[in-house]
Amino acid sequence: MTHKKWSTWVILLMISMQWSLFSCKKSPDPINTDNFSGLYECHNLISWDSTKMNQALIGTWNWQFIRCYFKTKIESFDTYKGFSVEFKADHTLITQQDGIHTDTASWHFIPTNFGGFTLETVPSVGQLRGIVLFCDDRVEFADGYVDGCDNYFIRKK
Repeated sequence: MTHKKWSTWVILLMISMQWSLFSCKKSPDPINTDNFSGLYECHNLISWDSTKMNQALIGTWNWQFIRCYFKTKIESFDTYKGFSVEFKADHTLITQQDGIHTDTASWHFIPTNFGGFTLETVPSVGQLRGIVLFCDDRVEFADGYVDGCDNYFIRKK
């Protein structure tokens, strides 16, 4: 093979490799995380007590994304994709993964020392740890204040 033909093949190979690398890049998830910014401020527009918290939580919630800050900012839309939880008025909950029942637990709110509420589940459900913040059809389980992760859910309509 002549040097000119060899050079052409190398260039074509490099172009096709670059094209394949960029074309395999995952497209961004359609979830707009900005819809969750300001959730803390929105939550604090209401004077919450355990009754209001209970009423706000009843229903089915679909997991949206997780955000962790303990080393570097980590954000994922795939970690618990397909996870949902249904909170019932009798203080039980059902977790599902892709529509398949995975667990049943009991739940109740525990007041924090600084005026908020955390959710205790038995058995423990990792995605539901932290301070509970509501705003409209969104809820955050904010565990970042103790080097955990914040999990964001949206109410199923």
